[in-house]
Amino acid sequence: MAELTVKLPKLHTGQTRLYHGRTRLNAVRFGRRCGKTVFLEWLAAKDAIDGKQVGIFAPENKQLAEPWDHLVDMLQPVIKSANKNEATIKLVTGGIINFWPLNDNELAGRGRSYDLVLMDEAGFTKSPQMLDIWY
Repeated sequence: MAELTVKLPKLHTGQTRLYHGRTRLNAVRFGRRCGKTVFLEWLAAKDAIDGKQVGIFAPENKQLAEPWDHLVDMLQPVIKSANKNEATIKLVTGGIINFWPLNDNELAGRGRSYDLVLMDEAGFTKSPQMLDIWY
């Protein structure tokens, strides 16, 4: 069987520090264009390649479009199936990445069990809806 190679983006120093300093619950507040979404994509890809279940959440579908496209391109060699309508990428490793819009979707992720939950652009989620979803 041929070896499959996935090329993950190289993390910059700040992202590497974040990765090595992470705990069970983490919040990142950086300025614009400093690589928060790239870091999220890297974390999702790494864990999914390792066979883990990942949930990516953002306020709206349009904020999930870029990570979806980047992850499909990045993970192409190990994708078993990718269904944009179901917002799911399944890998040959058993890993899964689900994408969930949060606004006006209080059931986002309900009933799912994830090894890793990532949220992008949390500050744009409607309040107090975000707290209801979190709990």
